[in-house]
Amino acid sequence: MGYPERRRARSGARGRGVPPRVAELRLSASLRFSLFSAILVAAVLGSWYLTQSQPQPPDELTDTQSDESYYMRDATLLGIGDNGVPSYRVHAAHIRHIAMDDSIELTNIRVRFETDPDAPWTLNAPRGQIPKEREYIDLIGEVTASREPGEGDELVIVTRDVRVLLEERIATTEALVTMNMGPHAVTAQGMRAYLKQDRVELQSDVHGLFAP
Repeated sequence: MGYPERRRARSGARGRGVPPRVAELRLSASLRFSLFSAILVAAVLGSWYLTQSQPQPPDELTDTQSDESYYMRDATLLGIGDNGVPSYRVHAAHIRHIAMDDSIELTNIRVRFETDPDAPWTLNAPRGQIPKEREYIDLIGEVTASREPGEGDELVIVTRDVRVLLEERIATTEALVTMNMGPHAVTAQGMRAYLKQDRVELQSDVHGLFAP
């Protein structure tokens, strides 16, 4: 699945703004954004299953080949929930482990969360990195998160450079955030999303455009 089509908000009354510094949005259960309940490393946790790979490393990575302990190309990884059913799928054009600092690098990432089969989430980013501690993943560049419409309108969040704490399931960014749902749009500077609680805090400079 490619980048979702963003919907342009129709003209309407501009919101009056949010008085506090932090604007809190509570999402319904259908908007559950269960991002990464396990770590993206099959060799470390054993809860991931490689479904596709090719033996040759990508050409653009050959300059650091001597630092790699393994690499995968056009690979799909599965995150398995407590019930034994896949809860998400991570596809990347290239995945490589850097032996020098024990980090993991991914390119052209597409993450699909299937915790809610009626409204699955897809997350796209050009690059990602997991440090040796395996406590978080950094999604680098433009990050687009979209929820396919189950009930109601599609929700699309566009921002940059998101850090996701894997165990706590908290996603943060200091970049500009744009949220679109149907004819409504909200922008802000910075975001802190508590994914387990379905709660999103927009940090500052919050503006909204709401169509009647």
